[in-house]
Amino acid sequence: MKTWMIYSIITLFLWGFWGFLGKAAAENLPSRTLLLLACLGFALAFPIVYAMYPKSMVFNLKNPYTFAALLSGLAAGTGVIFFNIALYKGSASRVVAFTAMYPLVTVVLSYALLKETLSIYTIGGIFCALAAAVLLSL
Repeated sequence: MKTWMIYSIITLFLWGFWGFLGKAAAENLPSRTLLLLACLGFALAFPIVYAMYPKSMVFNLKNPYTFAALLSGLAAGTGVIFFNIALYKGSASRVVAFTAMYPLVTVVLSYALLKETLSIYTIGGIFCALAAAVLLSL
């Protein structure tokens, strides 16, 4: 099995638990408490990253992609905030299914701005994902 697939499977399960645990918390905690604790949990992942790559922590503010990385983290963290609000207001099965469509944004942006190519399989996958999101959110 390829390395990227192993990491993808780990991510799949962690994000599955993220949605499930987020909904369980949303049903039993005030929304502000949930948001603060979720942000704290996100920050607690930093030691894991540092332990995996201790010598790679180099911040070069002259590199424009340093800011892209910071904005990536900001987008992810802010997304978690809105994800938890959505879980508080909706059902986990619908919220998670709908927000799981975020790769479509990535595909479109990567195609338009990074000049990545779209294969027939990617386009077919997009349509299947859209159909799955619609069916799961009904």
